[in-house]
Amino acid sequence: MGTSPVAQEIEARVFDASIVRRSTSGRVYLTKLTQAPDELPPQGRILLFRTVESGVSTNNAMAFRILKLYPERSELAIKKVRSYSEHDSLEVGENFSAIEKIGDRLAENIPPVENQDAALDSADLKELETPPPSTDQANVSPETQDAELDANRGSDGDDESESISEIDSDQITVNELRRLDTDKNWLSAQVGLLSGVTPLGVTSQNMVFGFRYAVTLNRDVLVKTSTVQDSLCFELSTYLYKAAGESSDTYTVLPLQAALRYNIFTGETLGAFAYAGLIKNFVVQANNGLTEAIDFQSTFGISAGIGLLYVMGPKWNLRFDFGLDMIGSGLVIRF
Repeated sequence: MGTSPVAQEIEARVFDASIVRRSTSGRVYLTKLTQAPDELPPQGRILLFRTVESGVSTNNAMAFRILKLYPERSELAIKKVRSYSEHDSLEVGENFSAIEKIGDRLAENIPPVENQDAALDSADLKELETPPPSTDQANVSPETQDAELDANRGSDGDDESESISEIDSDQITVNELRRLDTDKNWLSAQVGLLSGVTPLGVTSQNMVFGFRYAVTLNRDVLVKTSTVQDSLCFELSTYLYKAAGESSDTYTVLPLQAALRYNIFTGETLGAFAYAGLIKNFVVQANNGLTEAIDFQSTFGISAGIGLLYVMGPKWNLRFDFGLDMIGSGLVIRF
């Protein structure tokens, strides 16, 4: 008969916490801990808030990263990094059991990340550090009442280090992922060799210049880790080239392409993609053109291939295509 898995016993500090104030954005909270000022957890640490029923810690509610300490009143400014079940926000005055992992495991599981929300964090901190309107003002709105600072809220209790066997240690390991693909729009300018048909009906490779525009439809389609992330795009492309017949006939051809492109980013500088779609060639101008030659070049076909993306900067990529329809390279701007 098999045995039930036993949750790993971990060392953690557990103390009572109450929500004192919440920023308008709902990203940053001010919380009061029942802990001596010189024993507050350090800035940058992760705290796991759990609901309390009849004095017993029950379910995970939300995880926070500590942004700033206010030791003189045993309060912390904390930034939301993960929410659980129905806890999209916490209300002012709610009480929770706060868990701080002791040891090095926490730091090992949360790689350092560049704070891309520094400006938003600063604005939220400034809001929380500004005293709210007085409660005796007339016609106080519900939003103001919800954000009022109650420095006396919270219960007395001794902070202690204790062994917590009923909580899996992975529950207080919060992965704060840095988004590798942050922009929704892609605009590319490319040169290369595009497959087509000559005025004589023979397959040819034509030097082209063109543009591509793509919009991201979805992210985290198949994979989402701190180092590997993916996305799915819809892409429209157009090119232009000239072709000449046997006599004095010349043609200007405009291919239009529509495709789905799957991207995968493996780190901050390199990505790969695969695409598949349809391409249609239009003869937009003909000098001494022949009807048969125009029909030959007005082809409809399948486009498919793979490629590489090299990230040059926050908004710029180099792109390299290796496809059935085109072999080329170009510059991509993200926005």
